[in-house]
Amino acid sequence: MIFAYLILTALLLGIGLFINDSNAATLLSGYNSMSAEEKKAFNLKDYIPLLKKFHLILGSSLFVFCLLTEYIWGSDSAMLVMVIYPLSAYIWFIFYSRQFQRDLYPKNKWVPHFAAAILILCLVFVCSLFYTGWQDNKITITESEIRIDGMYGENIPLSEIDSVQFVTALPKIVFRSNGFATGEILKGYFKVSGYGKVKLIINEKNASYLCIKRKIRERIYYASPTMDEKTMVAELEQKLSAK
Repeated sequence: MIFAYLILTALLLGIGLFINDSNAATLLSGYNSMSAEEKKAFNLKDYIPLLKKFHLILGSSLFVFCLLTEYIWGSDSAMLVMVIYPLSAYIWFIFYSRQFQRDLYPKNKWVPHFAAAILILCLVFVCSLFYTGWQDNKITITESEIRIDGMYGENIPLSEIDSVQFVTALPKIVFRSNGFATGEILKGYFKVSGYGKVKLIINEKNASYLCIKRKIRERIYYASPTMDEKTMVAELEQKLSAK
């Protein structure tokens, strides 16, 4: 995770350090596509120092906040901070920097707000995604199927199950095909060494994981902080032997 913090921090600090009046016509998004008349109406001289200061503060504070959050609350919370903190900061910056754009859109004052609206929608989506992904996937065993609710959950008929077992480690993940993944939580489809594509529904990294091997479709690995291994083993053995 620290590598991810460093990359994002370096990107933000790079913007703050290298953008200036001389290269703004080439590097500053939006300004480089303005007409000559629009550039005259834009207060670039005062905007550039604000832009530089904003990115230098954002980049340095982001790294500190992410490290502190990971140390106190773990890598999952740190990843959330790494996403929502810059988004929130850019929303503030867009509204604050409207003072430099008043003469650009005298008849269409909504234009500067459009980017902020997009970022607000992104922020809402990210928060919703994390909230949903952090919800524990409950597992229920019935007479005919295993039910896993929540994100990427599904109902698995007992007739489709070849075997179930508890393993002490997950197979090595090669890459994520699609799904939700933070430091501890893994939900979705992943390619792993030895088995190809599998579905992971890992609510936290445990000492053991339930491996459901199906006759045709991909394997499922499941783990939850509320999982009672002994009870689940006994119940699954009973249901599968009677199917």
